[in-house]
Amino acid sequence: MPKNSIEDLESQDQISSLFYNENQAYVKLNNKNGETIQFEIYSLTGQIIYWCKINDSATINLNETSKLSKGCYLYSISVKSKTYSHKFIIQ
Repeated sequence: MPKNSIEDLESQDQISSLFYNENQAYVKLNNKNGETIQFEIYSLTGQIIYWCKINDSATINLNETSKLSKGCYLYSISVKSKTYSHKFIIQ
């Protein structure tokens, strides 16, 4: 696991990790059961910055998809009826 990993979520349905450092930010989603995973990034004011739906494993490079500037953000990962939400900071 990279030193700058900030969050790991584990359940029977999925394993997902958010990693970042000063040069890179990415999310790894490992979808074991093929359920649809919805991934969203929000500003602290609630504005959706990025979202996608994934049916199998994926790596999302946040530097390429959302061009996040320095600041604090929220992300949520939803699968079935469960939603995991956490905060992360880009410095």
